Amino acid sequence: MARRHHRRSSTRVTPLKYYAIIAMTCGLVALLAQYLFDAPDQIRRLTEERIESAVRDAVKDEVRRASTDGVP
Repeated sequence: MARRHHRRSSTRVTPLKYYAIIAMTCGLVALLAQYLFDAPDQIRRLTEERIESAVRDAVKDEVRRASTDGVP
């Protein structure tokens, strides 16, 4: 009688591996989506802070110039 040898491939993907791959993919997609949705808010906040800082600096310079020129 001939014996049949069943080789088990080490690269076989089990249902648990499918679950792990799907879970990791979903997690990565969720992180990417969160970054993409939060990025515009962060950019807007940074832009507003820089504009406010530039306005403050311009006002300070104008006040300093007015006080040194002796303008009432």
